[in-house]
Amino acid sequence: MKFGCLATAISSMPHDNVKKACRLVLDLMPEVPVWPQLPNLNFRENMYAQYSENMPCLVIDENRKKVYFKTDGDVTSELEKFYEKIIADDVGYFKISQDHASGLYGLIEEIKSSGKPAGMKWIKGQVTGPVTFGLTVTDQNNKSILYDEQLGDTVVKTCAMKSRWQVRMLSESTGTSNVIMFIDEPYLSSFGSSFVSISREDIIKHLNEVITAIHSEKAIAGIHCCGNTDWSILMETDIDIISFDAYNYIESMTLYPEKLKEYFDNGKCLAWGIVPSSENIEKETRENLIKRFNNGVDMLVNKGLSREQLWNQCLITPSCGTGSMAVELAEKVFKLNKEVSDGLRRNTNG
Repeated sequence: MKFGCLATAISSMPHDNVKKACRLVLDLMPEVPVWPQLPNLNFRENMYAQYSENMPCLVIDENRKKVYFKTDGDVTSELEKFYEKIIADDVGYFKISQDHASGLYGLIEEIKSSGKPAGMKWIKGQVTGPVTFGLTVTDQNNKSILYDEQLGDTVVKTCAMKSRWQVRMLSESTGTSNVIMFIDEPYLSSFGSSFVSISREDIIKHLNEVITAIHSEKAIAGIHCCGNTDWSILMETDIDIISFDAYNYIESMTLYPEKLKEYFDNGKCLAWGIVPSSENIEKETRENLIKRFNNGVDMLVNKGLSREQLWNQCLITPSCGTGSMAVELAEKVFKLNKEVSDGLRRNTNG
């Protein structure tokens, strides 16, 4: 896959105006637009509530702004219904409703009404990953649900099915066959700490189940982790794109030169989060960030990687979502992201 420094984004945005958010996406990342997640609209657009519809035994408490599993009763009937839908391959059962993802429906409507942006090559969706969802959302006793053998499996399968539903929705609604589906896994930055008792093998297994589901719909699969982690774990999965905070953690990516070389040789990509989605955006310029990117490329070239591969197999993104930022600063992030991408592409093309 050769993206050649095209711009896209991590989808969380602070806007409460759906049309404005969607228009911003289409104007500033026309080649690879992403549907915006808008958590400030209502609690159902929170990254956990957003993908929780039809999970067995799950409760969305909007008053307390809490999502949890209720497991202290008889869960048999709900599990039976869930697995009946899985066995029947009923992808439609796992749809995401408009009141959980107004940005998804808003982006589709904007494309239908205004037309595809000139040069649009891909469209990007996302789902909260099974590790992050399963370790963050608990049962009524505050035990992470991923440690529950039965319900932990339903989390993984729900992520897989909602990814498949999104791919179909995006492709059929926009007439775009090239869909990228990202798995958002911020909790992976805690791997190896005393707070996470999950094995490397289980992480790879859970992620690969979702990745396989995405690939079954002929889409490309990406993973985003906004903190530092053991990147070699992700390189051992079947993932196509690894999205990382290149603004803060480029050095950590240089620790795995052999695995990274194999990763690139297999045609896979890095999404460089080189534009800070923090207050640092106020002091940065396009020139500074292009220099920062080039320095990162030089570091990896010095480790034996191909400069041509690093440039070609590359997306440019903000370092993380902007949902917690002020709208004005978030928009500055997206504008600067486009400027960096445009500048790099001009340099690449001579």
